[in-house]
Amino acid sequence: MSKFYAVARGWQTGIYKTWSECQKHVFKFPRASFKKFESEEEAKEFIEKNGVTTIPQFKQAKRVAKTKAKLNLPVCEPDKINEFGLIMKDGVPVVYTDGACSNNGSFGSKAGIGVYWGDDHKWNISAPITGRATNNAAEYTAIIFAMEKAISEGLSCLLIRTDSRLIISSMNLWIRKWKQNDWKTYEGNDVKNRDLLERIDELKK
Repeated sequence: MSKFYAVARGWQTGIYKTWSECQKHVFKFPRASFKKFESEEEAKEFIEKNGVTTIPQFKQAKRVAKTKAKLNLPVCEPDKINEFGLIMKDGVPVVYTDGACSNNGSFGSKAGIGVYWGDDHKWNISAPITGRATNNAAEYTAIIFAMEKAISEGLSCLLIRTDSRLIISSMNLWIRKWKQNDWKTYEGNDVKNRDLLERIDELKK
C-alpha cells in the first residue's frame, strides 16, 4: 500500500512517497511539521491546515505583492537549486527564516536567529542576537538579516518563508494601519517592535 509523507513545514513543503525523501526536507528544520498518511487527500489537507506561510516577494526600488496560492497539486517536486546553491521557486531565490527565544521576555532570556539559503550555503546564519530578547523580535531580526543580505548581494527579488503567522499578518495586513495611526494599535497601545517593522518596511521598498 502506498504511503504519503506530508511536509507542512520544512526546507521544502510537499507530499513525498518515501521516508528518505521526506526526511531530507525536515532534518534540522526548526519546528518542522510532517506526518505519514494512507491517502494523498489526507496529506494535502494536513499541509493546507499546518503549512508554512510565505512573505510576499520584494523588489528593490519597487514593491510587489503576492499571496500564497492554495495547495492543489499532486506529489510535489523539490524547488530547483541554481548554480550559486540558492533555492529557487519560479525563478525567484527562496530563503527560510526563524527566530527563537528561551525564557521568552523574562529575565535572563536569550534569543537567536536562523537564516537558511540552501544546504551548506555560505550565507546561512545560525547565531545569537543581542538587545531585545523575545520570540517576535528574533523573528523580525531574522527577516531583516535575510533581506539585507539579499540586497547586499545584488538580488533583485526574494521569497521569504517563515512559520510565524504573526510576522506575516504584521507585514501584509496591519502595518499600513499602524503607520496611519502613528504606530498605535486598534486599542491605542504602542506597536511593539516598531523599529524592526520600520526597517523591514524600508527594505521592501
